[in-house]
Amino acid sequence: MSFNIDFFACSLTSVNRDLVVFGIEDFSISNGTPEPSLTVLVSKGKTYEEKAHDPFRMHCDERTSPFQSQFEYLLGEQCVFILSSFDIVKAERRDYDDHIEYLINKNKFDEAIQAFKKPPNNNEKPKRYTKQGIFEKS
Repeated sequence: MSFNIDFFACSLTSVNRDLVVFGIEDFSISNGTPEPSLTVLVSKGKTYEEKAHDPFRMHCDERTSPFQSQFEYLLGEQCVFILSSFDIVKAERRDYDDHIEYLINKNKFDEAIQAFKKPPNNNEKPKRYTKQGIFEKS
């Protein structure tokens, strides 16, 4: 199986059935290296679909390249660690509010409202969002 991605992959690991890719959006020697990001891809038959995408900054990232980083998933911790020359970043699973925020940022307002209406756990409520607040953003 093969599939295309629209960014440069620096490292990857599998988490359960998902593929977590540490990458950068654009790369050119003259412009330097942009901020890295973590992208979670979920298997959809013979291809993968983006489930989450989070850009972030690392300490002293202007002095290193994401291509120099190590990327490890620790099963017991249920998290990913990114090790660079100056930094260790711990990336943890998103919570319910993070998922709604991701959908809003991707302009997937109908999906955000559906996620609001159908929480992963019946007694879970978003802490940062209201149904009206999601409608106002759309």
